[in-house]
Amino acid sequence: MEGAHENHAESSSSVPRSEEPAGLARGPEVPPREESEGCARPLDAAPKKLCGYLSKFGGKGPIRGWKSRWFFYDEKKCHLYYSRTAQDANPLDSIDLSSAVFDCKADAEEGTFEIKTPSRVITLKAATKQVMLYWLQQLQTKRWEFHSSPPAPPAAPATPAANEPTLHLQPEQEEAELEDFLCPVQTPLGLVGVAAALQPPPAMPLALQNISLKHLGTEIQNTMYNIRSNRQTQGTGHGPPGEDPPGSAEPQRAEQPLPSDPGTPGKDPADSPKPTPKSSLTANLIQKAKRQNNTFPLFAEGLTRTRTAQEKVLALEQQVLVLTKELKSQKELVRILHKALEAAQQEKRASSAYLAAAEDKDRLELVRHKVRQIAELRRQVEALEQEQESLAHTAALREQQLQELQQHVQLLMEKNQAKQQVICKLSEQVTRDFMQPPSQTPVPPGAADRDFLSQQEKMEHLKDDMEAYRTQNRFLNSEIHQVTKIWRRVAEKEKALLTKCAYLQAKNCQVESKYLAGLRRLQEAVGGECAELLKQLIQEALQCEAGEASAEGVELSPVSEYDEYGFLTVPNYEMEDLKLLAKIQALEVHSHYLLAHEAVERPLRERWAALGDLAPSFELKQLLRAGVPREHRPRVWKWLVHLRVRHLQSPGRYQALLSQGQVREHPAVRQIELDLNRTFPNNKHFTCPTSSFPDKLRRVLLAFSWQNPTIGYCQGLNRLAAIALLVLEEEESAFWCLVAIVETIMPADYYSKTLTSSQVDQRVLQDLLLEKLPRLMAHLGQHRVDLSFLTFNWFLVVFADSLISNILLRVWDAFLYEGTKVIFRYALAIFKYNEEEILRLQDALEIYQYLRFFTKTICNSQKLMHIAFNDMNPFPMKQLRQLRTAHRERLEAELRELEQLKAEYLETRNSQGPEMSWHSQYRSSKFRHVFGKPASKENCYDSVPITHSVQDNHFCAVNPCFIAVVTECSCGGAFFVIPLNQTGKLDPHYPRVCGHGGNVLDIKWNPFNDFEIASCSEDTTIKIWDIPKQLLTKNLTACKKELMGHTRRVGLVEWHPTAANILFSSGYDFKVMVWNLDTKESVIMSPVRTITCHQGVILSMSFNTNGSLLATTCKDRKLRILDPRAGAVLQETSCTGHRANKVLFLGNLNKLLSTGTSQWNNRQLAVWDQDNLSQPLFEMDLDGSSGVLFPFYDADTNMLYVVGKGDGNIRYYEVSADKPHLSYLTEYRSHSPQKGMGVMPKRGLDVTSCEIFRFYKLITSKGLIEPISMIVPRRSESYQEDIYPPTAGARPSLTAQEWLCGMNKGPVMVSLRPCSELLSPQPLLPETPLSVSKAPSNQTEKVVVEDGRRVFSRLEEKVPRQGAAEHRLEEKTPRLTNGFDMECPPPKTENELLQMFYRQQEEIRRLRELLTQREVQAKQLELEVQNSRMGSQRF
Repeated sequence: MEGAHENHAESSSSVPRSEEPAGLARGPEVPPREESEGCARPLDAAPKKLCGYLSKFGGKGPIRGWKSRWFFYDEKKCHLYYSRTAQDANPLDSIDLSSAVFDCKADAEEGTFEIKTPSRVITLKAATKQVMLYWLQQLQTKRWEFHSSPPAPPAAPATPAANEPTLHLQPEQEEAELEDFLCPVQTPLGLVGVAAALQPPPAMPLALQNISLKHLGTEIQNTMYNIRSNRQTQGTGHGPPGEDPPGSAEPQRAEQPLPSDPGTPGKDPADSPKPTPKSSLTANLIQKAKRQNNTFPLFAEGLTRTRTAQEKVLALEQQVLVLTKELKSQKELVRILHKALEAAQQEKRASSAYLAAAEDKDRLELVRHKVRQIAELRRQVEALEQEQESLAHTAALREQQLQELQQHVQLLMEKNQAKQQVICKLSEQVTRDFMQPPSQTPVPPGAADRDFLSQQEKMEHLKDDMEAYRTQNRFLNSEIHQVTKIWRRVAEKEKALLTKCAYLQAKNCQVESKYLAGLRRLQEAVGGECAELLKQLIQEALQCEAGEASAEGVELSPVSEYDEYGFLTVPNYEMEDLKLLAKIQALEVHSHYLLAHEAVERPLRERWAALGDLAPSFELKQLLRAGVPREHRPRVWKWLVHLRVRHLQSPGRYQALLSQGQVREHPAVRQIELDLNRTFPNNKHFTCPTSSFPDKLRRVLLAFSWQNPTIGYCQGLNRLAAIALLVLEEEESAFWCLVAIVETIMPADYYSKTLTSSQVDQRVLQDLLLEKLPRLMAHLGQHRVDLSFLTFNWFLVVFADSLISNILLRVWDAFLYEGTKVIFRYALAIFKYNEEEILRLQDALEIYQYLRFFTKTICNSQKLMHIAFNDMNPFPMKQLRQLRTAHRERLEAELRELEQLKAEYLETRNSQGPEMSWHSQYRSSKFRHVFGKPASKENCYDSVPITHSVQDNHFCAVNPCFIAVVTECSCGGAFFVIPLNQTGKLDPHYPRVCGHGGNVLDIKWNPFNDFEIASCSEDTTIKIWDIPKQLLTKNLTACKKELMGHTRRVGLVEWHPTAANILFSSGYDFKVMVWNLDTKESVIMSPVRTITCHQGVILSMSFNTNGSLLATTCKDRKLRILDPRAGAVLQETSCTGHRANKVLFLGNLNKLLSTGTSQWNNRQLAVWDQDNLSQPLFEMDLDGSSGVLFPFYDADTNMLYVVGKGDGNIRYYEVSADKPHLSYLTEYRSHSPQKGMGVMPKRGLDVTSCEIFRFYKLITSKGLIEPISMIVPRRSESYQEDIYPPTAGARPSLTAQEWLCGMNKGPVMVSLRPCSELLSPQPLLPETPLSVSKAPSNQTEKVVVEDGRRVFSRLEEKVPRQGAAEHRLEEKTPRLTNGFDMECPPPKTENELLQMFYRQQEEIRRLRELLTQREVQAKQLELEVQNSRMGSQRF
């Protein structure tokens, strides 16, 4: 039977392949045996393909109206195509039925219906009402088949066969549901299918009206195609009808129709197409079907085989499912039998042991063991029974809910049935009213007949309308029912696709992270050209967005820049390697989130949603450990905080504390202001200038400082309060959360000045690490690694700076409920999580570098939670209390011993007298009253987008013409060059100097050319730029020179202080390179000297006065003095007690000054002897802040300025060669923290206002550059020679080649007096002895230095001019005798006496100025002579 059916299918499908139009592979149209009005469903008579002529309403202007179109359905795409005729080669357009709905209106024209898609509404009209209902039913069926059919395998085509029915998931149920709404309509004869294609198209009144002007090109193609087809048909029509040309023998044979089976039920042999007589139309259709097979791959020839294969695949899949289930059941049976066998073997072994026991004691022990096993089994049985009861209870509740839903459905059905009955009764009543109208007055017979006929006619019309409305109602009900089912199915598919998409995106993130990790390992392993290629690949990977999809792809949840709490998902690390690690970590976090969303997050959300009111319980504890969903976290935290502080809370307490802070200022206000801008620099809520979070945080911290005066404010509280604000958002709730943590959760003295409890917890953690992770502690002990520098901050701020926000908030969820034990658990878990990675490191420096950021690499929160609360067990609170008590006693004993030693030292010091104290109580200095004067708002540089880089550099360079500032740039690096007098708001489109491929890290002006600047960048290059004298009008991208020698990013550049065109650079490749710019090459590939003695990143560089020595600090904790030409290390020290960060030479004092941190992480200053770096001469602790200290030294005034990054103040000291070396003067204070500082050279100062130093302060939060002038208060407005000695000018003393050949020379000195000329440069260190000749007494003394090439005078023309000025001043001075002018008589009246007094005072002032000038000249001469002697001694 199956074979017969298949043969019949093949025979019935082969005929239309030779006759069907427009590429439609349809079966022959078989008319029904008899048309009837009843609900018959002759399935065998249905056409295999849906096609036919319909009228479509469209067009514009005068040709708008109904147009005849040939419609045919594509089962593969669920599209309804239409063309002008059935013979057209290309369709005009198509209608997407997958998302369309159908509508027919009873009051519309007969046969009219609508297809509504999301983009348009198409109005169609069938020839009769029956044809319209047939089309609507078929379109509904096709749409349902498309949505309900399973997806095809990837290897096989998805188009169903032409002669096979479309698969339904539940065909019987679907047919029954359709029949409930609308009875199937019989196939109209000759109006659908191939029979309709063989009929001529419906005639239109105007031929032009049926042409589609919208698709005019397609119309022309179809017309030309039909003409060409007719010609080919005529050319081949001379032969016999059954023969084909030789060239087309095989295609014709393949398309030869087979005779249909006369015995097929429902078919009339006479109605079947005959294959032997072929008309020209048939041949034309065959030719067009062949040619259109490639044009429209809608109904391919192999559809029957494809559909059959698909059915076979589905059948095989069902068999696989059945066999899989059977295999699972067999495995379960085997497992049960294994358990039974094991139980029997255990019983056998127990019996054998019992029988083999030699004594009764052994047998008794075996019996007891058996009894214990029985008791354990009973407990397990009881637990299972309890679980069964709970499940039964749950099932009963679900059953009850199901019954309630069923009752509700039953009520709705009854209500619907009652409404149907009411509608039927009303319809019958209306019919009766029409059939039996009320009695009226007698009328004439003719009028009565006419009235009766009109009423009969109206009644017939009403019956027709009622029938039409019933049909419309049934159709719309079926449409609503089917659309609802399709919507549900589409929703299920969408959910499954979203889950699959999340899984694929997670896998993509994992693959990308592995790719980046592989690139990183390759970069560490290889070098040379491959290193450049790897660097380029890494840059491309860092710049592209993770999860970036194509334009047509679906992007489920990309890796956004910020997470839901405002934290950066990819941290902005300063080092390129760390940036790569941050990108890898962000991808892994996103991957874990996507994979765990369905499996973990959704069930967890459901459990929290069903929790109800909060109450302390074991279930709540487990839920808090698993984490609180974001939508429930504020409510849960408020409840946890209230649970802790309900005995402290009182209405209005927070507002009262704020009011108290407004009345008087708290001492902690200044420290709070400093810490506000340091709070979470990676969170947009605390870095955005328009955000309200910093103001909220300020009020919360001030209120707490009044709430707890014992603590006031401690660094770290700002981060605790910030986390509370991010979650709770309300100030008062965040305030009470901070109170709960400090006063109820943490032990006492945790945030006090001594931090006693914090130190105790660090010792407790060490003991727990030794107990839980002995292998790791042994490894760290072997390399002498102290973990307290890392873990101390963990405990102080509860991991706020260490973990990513997703894990951090889960830690806080459990911490607020369980207390400090959670911190210990997670601290141990973090080390356990990364134990293997740490054990692989075999160097202390590598371990410290890894520990700096290893907490940020933790991505799997579920794994970390499992380690903390399962692998770390047992973890009793009793043990924690005992350890704390023991360590607290030891710490207090140590503190008492230290206090005793301190008291003994003070007593000994006081007993030895005042000579032990060399620090004087008061020191006189003319710079003691120096004060800082900030510029007014209009004299500042506003709206400057200052860089957010975390590099410890100045980011600003100043000279008397320009100020250069590193700025933010979307791609590459850039900096502004702003004329010094162009203050005020900066234009947002102000031109930039941009040409680097990475962020600019440092910039320095050439000290001998105010229009030349050097810049270095992360792209490993240094560029030299020529700045035009006129204003920039566009971005400057072309550099003067490019230096390429470093293999990693370049962090520092420094110009030589006396030699022209000599530049030094240091990079993260641990090298210092010396560059000679006095060449014609625009790209310099190799330096003249490379210094490779450093073992870490160089932090700072400084030259001595003549540039013969170079001092550096490095991350390897060593301070070095180098010979910059030879690259040899002259002095070196390892900073054990003082970790140096920045260093500089202190002029001609033969001293160095370094800034850094002490062993206790206090910021510190240290003075070193230039010739002996074994230990510092002097150390001074400043404070406990974390910002880097930048020192600036003024050799002219011997003043040292110390600026802290992130601070608002500037400290200044006076430096001396004798102890105490540094004498504190005072400080300039401001509330705005500085990002960096620029310093104006001395030749750019305003000497008329006694300005001795000028800073340019970068305030990133305001986008402001604020000039700050350091001024010596003087009453006189004249030039002050004592505070402006000769200083270094803008002229080099040496050429580059001279310096490289070994010559040293001091800077060219100039006077800052207005309109003065520069003094002579300091002498070269000659190779021949100096020849000094004395001039006559009436001439100026000259020192002649001969080097074989030129002769320099000590004072060129400056001194004679000054002498002449003094002579003129002396000439103007009147001769005095006993205080009276000899030319004027003595004063006789009081007024004359006063006038004489004032005149004498003025003369005294002039004489003092003259004396000061002569002293300065004498000092200049002494300085020159001393320099000459030093030069001669060295040579």
